Amino acid sequence: MRQAMSDRVVDKLVGRLNTVRTKLHTDFKNTKPFRQEEVTPEERIFWYRDLSQEDVQFLVEKHGDEKVMVEFNEIEKLIERRGL
Repeated sequence: MRQAMSDRVVDKLVGRLNTVRTKLHTDFKNTKPFRQEEVTPEERIFWYRDLSQEDVQFLVEKHGDEKVMVEFNEIEKLIERRGL
C-alpha cells in the first residue's frame, strides 16, 4: 500500500517535471544560451592565424578531424572574400 502510494507520487512528480522541461524547451527554442557572445569574423581570422600545431592537435582531439577541417575551410573562405 505504502509502496504503491509513493510510486504514484513519484510518477506525478516525474510527469510535472517533464511538462516543465517541454515548456522550457519550446519557449527557449532558437535562443542563444546565457552569456554566449558572438565571435566576430575578424576575431576568427586572428585566432586562426595564431594557432600553433599543438593547438590544432588539441582541437582535433576534442572536436574531431572533420569538424575542425570544416571550420578551417570556412575561415579560409572568409579570408578570401575579404581579400586578406
